[in-house]
Amino acid sequence: MALSVLDRDNLAKVMLNGTFFQPAAARATGYAVRWLVTLCALTLPAAGWAAPASLSGDRGAIYALIVGVDDYQHVTKLQGAVNDARDIARALTAAGARDVRLLVDRAADRDAIIANWRALIAEAPPGSTLIFTYAGHGSQSAELVPGSESDGLDEFLVLPGFAASAPAVHQRLIDDDIFGLLREASGHNVIFVSDSCHSGTMTRGLDPRAERPSVRATAVGPLDPDPLIIPDPATAKGEVADLPNVTFFAAVADQEEAPEVSIDGAKRGALSWAFARAAEGAADANGDGVTTAEELERFIRENVRMKVRGLQHPQVTRGGPPDAVALPAGLAQAPTASPPAPVADVGLPLLVIDSPEADPASLAAALTGIRPASPDTPGRFTWDVARAELLDDVGDVVAEVRTGDLESELSRIQGALDKWAVVRRLETEAARRSLEIRLQPGDRRFREGEVVTLEVGGNRFPYFTLFNLAADGTINVLYPVASLNDSLTIPAGRPYTLTLKTTPPFGADHFIAIASERPLPGLHTALGELDGRQEAAQITVILEQNLKNTAYQLGIHGVFSGPD
Repeated sequence: MALSVLDRDNLAKVMLNGTFFQPAAARATGYAVRWLVTLCALTLPAAGWAAPASLSGDRGAIYALIVGVDDYQHVTKLQGAVNDARDIARALTAAGARDVRLLVDRAADRDAIIANWRALIAEAPPGSTLIFTYAGHGSQSAELVPGSESDGLDEFLVLPGFAASAPAVHQRLIDDDIFGLLREASGHNVIFVSDSCHSGTMTRGLDPRAERPSVRATAVGPLDPDPLIIPDPATAKGEVADLPNVTFFAAVADQEEAPEVSIDGAKRGALSWAFARAAEGAADANGDGVTTAEELERFIRENVRMKVRGLQHPQVTRGGPPDAVALPAGLAQAPTASPPAPVADVGLPLLVIDSPEADPASLAAALTGIRPASPDTPGRFTWDVARAELLDDVGDVVAEVRTGDLESELSRIQGALDKWAVVRRLETEAARRSLEIRLQPGDRRFREGEVVTLEVGGNRFPYFTLFNLAADGTINVLYPVASLNDSLTIPAGRPYTLTLKTTPPFGADHFIAIASERPLPGLHTALGELDGRQEAAQITVILEQNLKNTAYQLGIHGVFSGPD
């Protein structure tokens, strides 16, 4: 295992290698976390949401400009931005948007974006919702208006024809341009989504043996002067926070990178994917037909975190009340009495490398629930046989399986892959009914001896279940524990906390939290029978059987650890 519970209501147990021992100062649960040092976003100070309390008639209408760029002519191409744009456009159209304008690749030049945005402003009735989303590269350059930027740099969206030299230098939208365009929509409620980044590095120790995600940032040198882009000095210092009708979502924090990752078998940006699901109605947590600003923010944060496993942290700022309407009625799906949705089992893609004792193909054939992968297969897992490590698709070492015996290591790899198959299914389910789960002091890779606190909140239902899937697929029950006389419920309004200490072996553990409207004795019995056993493959069936006809919320959080 890799984590020891230090404090859970003075818990006095320890689990070592899946077995509980009494009494001891801690209880271990396999555990792993990683750290993202720097990532990136278009740095526009976000604004408050000032939507009307009730959206009826034209006041509930949606008009959208959706931009996605993969096919850059002079800088590195991307793979998932057009997927993002088309997905958001489909979702908004299905939700009943009045006018959705989609500009991808070379159609998304500067003049077209500005013209289509102004046309939407003219078309949309006052009080309606305007949505502007961008997926693609971001970058930085020296500020055009001296003293207008605290760091001396303008951030800009990189359009498909952009180059550092004239005349292609014109093909960009700087932050001052965007501020002006948003300000022109003062009579409407505006949501601006920037799934891009401008600088930074991804320094989580991501391993070159695994797939390296592309990032939505491109560095440029000095730019030729552009007489067509001349910001107004009077407004160059304007901030989106000065526009009370605008809500702004940035993919990541300043100096972070927005990676493109495999989601549902395609390259995507996590922020765009989450916003598309929100537009379908999945963020409408209480099922009242509208999505409030608070519901939208919570949904975006949780789903981005799950999809990229803490690799990025979206920035969301809103100034209006949390119950203000952000999105009118779409395809709302409240927490309902349905079990985890079945997912087509096509197998996890697995690449076996550096196997000195056995043929890689024969090792792959001995595993179930996988499909052989090549070095070019997107979203693949990698088993390095010689180093006895399993890596995920973004380069984290998610399981250490060294035992000195290839057969037992094969068994541990099977357990780890079974766990990841379950995680993928549960992430899909949690996307529309998620609890809020956070790590303190934050998402990162934790080293031996470091302490972290897991916080579970946002529960609308009182009955609580918490268990961990360790790196090798071992199940560890954390709440309720009968021998500790745990109450079946936890209070609403304050997080449930669990304090943990990192211990080897290292890898990735996943904590699963469930808040339900009624007690779940059958689930607790089934989990208890599997406690300490490498049986992650059973979890999907157990949940499906025990969550039928029950309203519930589900949260999942990966925790990553590694050596110094």
